[in-house]
This record gives sequence, structure tokens and C-alpha cells, in this order.
Amino acid sequence: MSEAAGGAKLCLRHSSGKSVKKGEDAFAVNEDGVWRHEDWEVPYSYFAVFDGHGGKQAAQMCRTTLERQMVEALSSLADEEREQGGTGDGGEEATPACDSASLVRRLLPRALARAFEAVDDAYCAAHGHAGTTATACVLTRG
Repeated sequence: MSEAAGGAKLCLRHSSGKSVKKGEDAFAVNEDGVWRHEDWEVPYSYFAVFDGHGGKQAAQMCRTTLERQMVEALSSLADEEREQGGTGDGGEEATPACDSASLVRRLLPRALARAFEAVDDAYCAAHGHAGTTATACVLTRG
């Protein structure tokens, strides 16, 4: 049971229904993530499944780095937006700092795209011979 902002209780359930025989697959679960940036704290839950192909390295790298890359991208995008006067790429109105959960929800698609690209670039530079499919889900509260 996780506690959301304001003390509301959230119940998240998950399970792993298949054992991996080849060892090329991986998953990641973080039910109690918190994005902290400046004076903001936005709780989130992160779930991801990685189906490795041609070896386990790509799936394992995604398991250990994708969430961190997502959080770093959220911070970078928030900084970029502030430097641009509070508008996003589409010219949206400025989001007040007090509504940090809305900011995260708005920036999350671009943050995930940057995270996937960063992990892919790093993996291809180091290995390049195998890969993985990835499915990630991020739930925000607030």
C-alpha cells in the first residue's frame, strides 16, 4: 500500500505470471517513486517489462537505467520550460509550480521518449548486437 500526496492510500497490485527460461527478459517495478525537482515532489509508480532478443544485456540495461533516465529527462524538460518562459513545445500556457503533478503529466511523454533514446544510444554504442522490446507504464498521483 502506497501513500499519495495528501495522505490518500493507493493500492497497487502486480505479479509476474511467467518464469523466464532463457534469461533474456527483465522487468522493473517502483511503486513508490518520487520526482523531486527544486521544491516539487511528485509521487509516481513505474512498471516496465523488457523482452530481450539475442542476449540479456539490452533488457538488463533497460531494467537498471530507463527509470533514472526518465527522471533526469523530466528535470531537464522542466528546466527548459522555465527558461522558455513557462511554455512547452506546443506553446501551452505556463504551469504554476504549485501544480507540479500536471507539469509531470504534460512533460512525461517527451521525457519517456528522451529516456528511451538515451538508453538506446548508450546500449548501441557499447554493444549494438542485441536488443529488447520495452513496455513501460508510469502512474502519477495528484
